Amino acid sequence: MKISEYAKIFCIDNIDDINYAYYHSLRMIPVYLNENEHKALQAGIFAELQGSLIDSLRECRILVDDDEDDLILNVRNSAPKPCICIAYFILTEQCNLACKYCFLGNASSCRHKITDYHMSRETAEKALLFFAEQTSKQPGNFDSSKDIIFYGGEPLLNFNVLKFIVDKSRELQKSKIITENLTFSIVTNGMLLDPEIIFF
Repeated sequence: MKISEYAKIFCIDNIDDINYAYYHSLRMIPVYLNENEHKALQAGIFAELQGSLIDSLRECRILVDDDEDDLILNVRNSAPKPCICIAYFILTEQCNLACKYCFLGNASSCRHKITDYHMSRETAEKALLFFAEQTSKQPGNFDSSKDIIFYGGEPLLNFNVLKFIVDKSRELQKSKIITENLTFSIVTNGMLLDPEIIFF
C-alpha cells in the first residue's frame, strides 16, 4: 500500500484536532487527519491508523496498492490512443449572405475580419495528403471511419476546389493511401445549389 502519486495535502488550522486534508486530484473528496495520523501515513506505518480511516483513504484513492492501482494510470491506460479522423477544409471565408447572427462576425467590427481568401487547389492537395499521412500513422485505426467536412464561409463559392478534393480523395482511396471508409459533409446555406452540384 502507498500514497497515490496524485494525492494532495492541504494544511488547515487546527480545528477539533484536524490538521490536514488529503484528497486525490481527480476525485477531490477530502479525508481529514490529525497530526499523529498524518505522521503515521507519511511514514507508511499503516498499523497506527484506524481501519475506518484506511478504508476512507482507499475509497478516495489516496491510498492505492501500487502504481498499477492508481486511478490516473488506470484511466490513462484504458483510454484509447487518440486518432485523427476528421479534417475540416475551410474553402472560403466569403459568403453569399450577410446574416447578422453569423459567428464569423458580420455584425461586429471587433470580431473576426472576413477575408476574400479562397483555398487553392495546391493548398487543398497539401492538406489532403497531410490528412492521409496522419491517418496512415495509426495502422490499427486506418480503416476506421474518417470524415472530411467542407466549411466556410459558404463552401459552395469554391465548388471547383471542393470537387477537386473529392476527386483526389477517390484517387488516394484506389491507391490505398487513404481509407475507403471516408465520408464527406458540407455546411452550406444551400442557396448556390444547382443541378450540377446536386448531382455531384
